[in-house]
Amino acid sequence: MFEIDQLKLDELEKFSMAHPKCELVLSEIAHRMYNTKAPKIPPLSAEIYSEEVTLAIQVKILVQTQECLSFKDSQHFAFFLAKALISSRFKSIWEQRDRFWVELVQLQLEYLEFDIMRHTEVMLVIIMSRQHGIELLESIVPILKTVTQREQWILLQVVAFVLPYLNLENKIIVNFLEDLHGAEISNFNNNNLAKALELLSNIRPKVGEELLETWTTTPTLKSFWLIVSVAIGLAKNIGTRNVHTKAIDLIESQNESLINAGITICGLLYYDDTTDVDLLNKTFEKLDLLLQNEYRIPLRQVLAQAYGSLVTISEQAKFAVLTMSAEPVPEIQSQIASILLMHSNNYLDEEWFHESLFLQTKVSVEHKEIINSLDYTLYYLVSNHVELVEKFLERWVEEHDAPQEKQSIADLFDMLIQSFLNKQKPRFEKLLTSWFIRDDVRFHLHIQEMIQNLAINNITFCLDQDTVSQWSSIDTKYVIMKIMGFVSDNKNLCQLTFSILRREPEEQLVNMLVRNAFKEYVGYNYPGVTRELLSEKLGNGTCTEKKVAREILVDLDCYQQALRGLPKIKEFYPPEGRANKYEKMKSKQLNRQIEKNTEENSIFLQIVNRVVLKGGRSSFSRIQGKLTEKTELSRMSLEMEFPRGENIDPIGQAIKRFNWRQCRKEDIK
Repeated sequence: MFEIDQLKLDELEKFSMAHPKCELVLSEIAHRMYNTKAPKIPPLSAEIYSEEVTLAIQVKILVQTQECLSFKDSQHFAFFLAKALISSRFKSIWEQRDRFWVELVQLQLEYLEFDIMRHTEVMLVIIMSRQHGIELLESIVPILKTVTQREQWILLQVVAFVLPYLNLENKIIVNFLEDLHGAEISNFNNNNLAKALELLSNIRPKVGEELLETWTTTPTLKSFWLIVSVAIGLAKNIGTRNVHTKAIDLIESQNESLINAGITICGLLYYDDTTDVDLLNKTFEKLDLLLQNEYRIPLRQVLAQAYGSLVTISEQAKFAVLTMSAEPVPEIQSQIASILLMHSNNYLDEEWFHESLFLQTKVSVEHKEIINSLDYTLYYLVSNHVELVEKFLERWVEEHDAPQEKQSIADLFDMLIQSFLNKQKPRFEKLLTSWFIRDDVRFHLHIQEMIQNLAINNITFCLDQDTVSQWSSIDTKYVIMKIMGFVSDNKNLCQLTFSILRREPEEQLVNMLVRNAFKEYVGYNYPGVTRELLSEKLGNGTCTEKKVAREILVDLDCYQQALRGLPKIKEFYPPEGRANKYEKMKSKQLNRQIEKNTEENSIFLQIVNRVVLKGGRSSFSRIQGKLTEKTELSRMSLEMEFPRGENIDPIGQAIKRFNWRQCRKEDIK
């Protein structure tokens, strides 16, 4: 958050009051820089280069070189430019409140052209309030309801930046905050306002204590939530010990809002290793008592948050986080997931972190926000702690029922899966291999969804060689059946089935199982992809792969030869006109389906305007009323190999896949 040097601001105000002529000259210099959009100006003319300039150089407000004159820093420049703008422009339009605030927004945007002007509008508001006695806060809430969202956001940011420096009384601040909350502004930035109150309490501890007392006695105020920021700011000024006593009093009260605030404050306070040990022990005494006896979910959620903040300084907090990780309450699970994400860089090697993470596998698939936090945490883990990621994914599958639509691991942990593939693809293939051999349909269904999702990006997988080499012939047959039953993508179906031949040592029975799989299902349904893969293996495969590839190709050729030898019965040929209509209809349906899927999954297409091209050899568009240059159209095509069996015997193919999916390892002979 933007902060002003309070000491420097006080010195500039004193200097300005003591030397009014010098203030006028410095304001004129700042205004010249503003008009020319230059942070430095050439030597001044004789009528301006006077004793005032010399004085400003002596007190180090201005910096002089042989070629130019400039302000010492941006705060000095902003102070005197704000003075100039108030005199020439803003003071005269104050009575027109709407215009005043709109002009202030425009001033804020001018820094884009002149960077040294950044936050000049903040200094202007501070000076108008402190030196001209204008109560700006009272007028801004009605204005916020009428301006655009962009202007609203800028004005709220300005308010947050100036609030600590306006020297306002406690009553005015509380009334303003209540009005601001009562306006129900959608563009409200809680984080900026919280930081502003924290800084205010640090700079002006007396006002901070008054605010703390106000909210303690009236916890029903809408702005009550800011009591935490006020307490933390106070602690930086008057010390942790004084604020800690007040926080303990809040915890011991009977009001839920006060208890909530007290817990949060105790978790966020800074505890010195040597002088504040007793305070830390007192904090854990109170928190542990609540952990054992308090069952209200909002309070337990805040309790988890407090423990999460304290894990950096206490083993006791880590144990408490682990204890709360087992609670099957979504609000608690959400807080634990946030804690794990917050500490994912520092505690990856510690047991409490691992166990807390594994307990999060019980989170329901309906809670997307919790899963997103876990996804981020696992994303950071996959580079150097891949074994933890593998264990988490296995436990996730075991803890949940068979995945429904959009509930597979590939959908829920999409960022993790992409990172897993980019950084550790061999380990990912090893994980898939271990899941294929599992006698649990849930693992196979997750494999099915993952491969189907990833195949869109033309990603193919092979089985892990070391794992495959340890399988018996029954294990191999079982996995081949699961591959054919659950993998629908033709390239992955071929790759996974053929990769079984990577096992060492070679086993003739395994070779026969792979050959039969291609002969009866894989090669029969997808001869094109099969020939493409086998041609590649004939060039760079192992001796076993080359031998089996040649055998499979012979089987394919024999089938094709027998197929070509069959007589063609003309009665089964549809009329040419009907056949053309059928193909056109089929093509339109396919195009519609592709277009629909693309629009649903593409973020880019959701934010651009649709332009329907009616025909022609080139295209153009209109931008800001002008036509662009013509762009030649390019040809785009899509092809896919439709499984042959679905045309000839769809019911038979479905029965085969059903049997393979249902087969258990003990059923195999």
